[in-house]
Order: sequence, then C-alpha cells, then structure tokens
Amino acid sequence: MQSKDTSSKTKVIINEYGGLIFLSRRTAFLFLILLSVIFINIACNSSDSPQYDASHLKGYVLDSATLTGIKNVTITLPDLSRTAQSSDSGYFEILNIQMPRDQYGTTVTASKTGYASVTQAVFLHSTDTTHVTLVIAPQ
Repeated sequence: MQSKDTSSKTKVIINEYGGLIFLSRRTAFLFLILLSVIFINIACNSSDSPQYDASHLKGYVLDSATLTGIKNVTITLPDLSRTAQSSDSGYFEILNIQMPRDQYGTTVTASKTGYASVTQAVFLHSTDTTHVTLVIAPQ
C-alpha cells in the first residue's frame, strides 16, 4: 500500500488493487492499532493446542523367569505413536515425547516373539523423565 497526505487531516491510501481509501489521521491510527492487535493475536495463537515441553520414558524390559534384560523388545506408546527397541541389556529410551497435556496418563506395551506381551499404565509429566520396568514372561 502506498499513502500520501492530501491535507493535514486526511490521508489517502492506495491499496494493491489501485483503489483509494481516504482516512483521517485518527482513523488511520486506529486502523493500524487494530491491524497490530490482529497480527499479535494470530502470532500468539498459531496452534490449536498448547505445546508442552517434551517428556521422556526410560526403563528396562526383564525376563520374568531370570530377571535379566531382554534385547530387541519393541516398546510402544500406542496413543502417542512412539516406539523403541530394547538394547542388549534390556534398556530402552523414548525421548522427546510431545504430549497433549502437561501431565498425561497413557499405556506402554512391551512385545517380542516368544514372550507374552505386557501393557502397563504410566503417567508422563512434561519436562520430566518417567522410569519403568516391564517384566515379560516366556511363552
């Protein structure tokens, strides 16, 4: 938009379509304030839901008979679409879990061929790490 003063009280604004808009200085000032408020509102509300800091889930998967770690177990947070694999010692980490709320109750599932799957409730907190031990039984 281009603008030019035609007098001390009226401002002419030429929009991108070539149209002329005549505004008093007071109206032009209020119009700019309104645009600023709208821009700030859009910038501050760019997403529909609030974003929380990420949570982390760490722990071990153990064999119920020997209480030793089991490798290559798939650990899943089904409703958050996150998975991990356990290491040789049975240790796993699911890092940077974006949650829909500051505190979030969900389930974690451990599964591996030759073992009965187990599902356990967990409570995740933003900016915090939750530790869990999952014990699965051989079939």
